[in-house]
Amino acid sequence: MTDSVVTRRHFLRVSGLAATATAMAACGGGGAPAEPTQAPAAPAATQAPAAEAEAPTASSKYSESPLLAAKVTAGELPPVEERLPSEPFVVECIEEAGEYSGDLHRVLTGPADLTGNRVIVWDNFVRWDYRSGRLEPIANLVTGWEVSEDGLTYTFHLRKGTRWSDGEPFTVDDIMFWYEDIALNEELSPTFPNWVTSGGEPPVVTKVDDYTVDFSFVKPHGILIESMAFNGNGILAPKHYLQQFHPKYADADELAAKVKEAGFEAWYELFANRNDDQNNPDLPVLWAWKVETPFPGERMVMVRNP
Repeated sequence: MTDSVVTRRHFLRVSGLAATATAMAACGGGGAPAEPTQAPAAPAATQAPAAEAEAPTASSKYSESPLLAAKVTAGELPPVEERLPSEPFVVECIEEAGEYSGDLHRVLTGPADLTGNRVIVWDNFVRWDYRSGRLEPIANLVTGWEVSEDGLTYTFHLRKGTRWSDGEPFTVDDIMFWYEDIALNEELSPTFPNWVTSGGEPPVVTKVDDYTVDFSFVKPHGILIESMAFNGNGILAPKHYLQQFHPKYADADELAAKVKEAGFEAWYELFANRNDDQNNPDLPVLWAWKVETPFPGERMVMVRNP
């Protein structure tokens, strides 16, 4: 595997933005966040650094943008408590609390320039944490993980209650769809993603339950967790949306009609196009922002993910 150079842009985060599975910790006023919790570790197994979570209280402990609060009042969105996981990832305030207002503008050179928007539209199983003065991966879309004593199997625990931007639950089925129907499908993926292989072989991914998944390797994968924190190393896809473009699930005639209507020659071309969050506003995402107006055009417009 080619070594990756960690640059500053990988770790920039926009203050005040919250991913679907993210709640902002209060800065001044309100109660202090609870001490970090840790994922349970199997005996003699490597234990993951765990995300921080707030202790439950009798009343609502979350705040949100007035724009979203107005949609809740109008019945267009469920209450914020119902839109967050049971254990939200809490982003600590680094300098000071921001205000709900304004627009964020970034300069992009065109459709191929993805570095600008990926700073604010990327979430994976883990993320980089730099609060301690050194970079280390911590749980993000998962609450934690364990590694078997022989180093061959990683067990991940998904953050229950995380939802896609269209409100559908994020579960292990979305990981299995990526693994079985995208990564192992030779028409969509002629080669298995190299970063998640070990000993030249892809892992065996097994669903334990709706929120627990195993990745088993033929040889220990010593940098799997770190690799997951980098942009582009995704291992999930919204099955409930994308299956309509996959021949394993879709009616053959209906899929052929969609391929023709979209101007493509093969189903996998249509699938790849619909699975592109930079160009398909209809694709459900887990990021803090989703594309509303894609390229081509003078600008790309992204809107808040509620």
